[in-house]
Amino acid sequence: MAVQRVIAARGRKAVLRIVVNHETIGLFAAVQWVLLAMQFAKAAGLSAYVDHGPCTLCGYAPFPLKYKYFDPDAGSNVWEYFFKPVDTALANLSASCQSGCDTANADVMTLDSWHIWKLYDSSIAAYDPSHSTVFNQQWWWEHRARAYGLFSRDAAGYGVEFAEHFAQQEADMWKAVQQKGYWALQANATALGQTALAESYGRAAAAVAPSLKIGPNLDASLVKVLALHVRGTDKLCSIGGPIIPPENYYALTDLYIATNPTALIFIATESPNFLAAVRGRYGPRVIFEDAVRSEKNPLHVDYAGSLETFGKGFGAVVDAAHLARADFLLHANSAVSEFSHWLAGSRLHGAAFNMQFDLRSQLQNGHAAVFGDGLASLATSYNPPVCPPAKIWSAA
Repeated sequence: MAVQRVIAARGRKAVLRIVVNHETIGLFAAVQWVLLAMQFAKAAGLSAYVDHGPCTLCGYAPFPLKYKYFDPDAGSNVWEYFFKPVDTALANLSASCQSGCDTANADVMTLDSWHIWKLYDSSIAAYDPSHSTVFNQQWWWEHRARAYGLFSRDAAGYGVEFAEHFAQQEADMWKAVQQKGYWALQANATALGQTALAESYGRAAAAVAPSLKIGPNLDASLVKVLALHVRGTDKLCSIGGPIIPPENYYALTDLYIATNPTALIFIATESPNFLAAVRGRYGPRVIFEDAVRSEKNPLHVDYAGSLETFGKGFGAVVDAAHLARADFLLHANSAVSEFSHWLAGSRLHGAAFNMQFDLRSQLQNGHAAVFGDGLASLATSYNPPVCPPAKIWSAA
């Protein structure tokens, strides 16, 4: 590789500075691009660090060069709001700096926008470019597996991990929101005179015990969570397909509750209307975190208050981590839910349905036990929404 030849000729350590390519990128798409850059750095023998500051490159025009998740009140690097540095070996390099890092024995390189686009080869993708409604198990597994390997530290200290402060806060929030849900269900059952059911909800609340490691509750026999990621904005038919509304999730959700009667439903959505619809159908069974929500894409909303922009990103990352902890996940095409897959590892690949695709092509061993006898019939009848045919314009 040409980069390796240059490094050898200079006789100095080389470090890749990973930046944001363009202003219109979402937070989890930015993570995807970090993974792609990390792949390149690893193949080229480069160390790496992520520098997601206030400015972006001009990967798209004519947009300004402002990173929409940067909040000066939260710190100078958006990546470190939530994650540890991706390369622990750089700590040793930083320690070698005396008066500024110009004395360290290393070259720091930043790719320009053209080269960053070249790295965007879809080897780790959030969308199947075929636009088929058939779920390609092999394609999705191969793309997710490449990310799995980057979401853990290798022997050289290279990989993506949550910062310790964020990991602890997210785990505490996950415990609290589940207990709140079970207490609400217990109160509702008590009010209806359903003593046995109220007692089962009380036992489930006491059994909620998430670990720092992303995954289901330690006692999954009592505590079950079905997660729904229902995207309301930031969907283009030409890229990720149409918006999948909540009603497309209901039949599977009903089956899950019938099979798992004490289950909670966690919903992650930026749409207030979608949240209201799911709560209206499932009542106190629905749990969710406080987050920035709008029927407009929050990415393109500028917030002026202290830490408001940070809050926009914080709520999204918390939701994505919660989704990764669910016993089963229903979602549509989105970089958010793909991040949840990368974070959860291979377990979630067999415990999720993408509602953008037909269900028949997604069925795996064990799914019938999760959803009951009605799953086979539902899988046959479910037809995902599709985009309208593209208009062909004529000069006539």
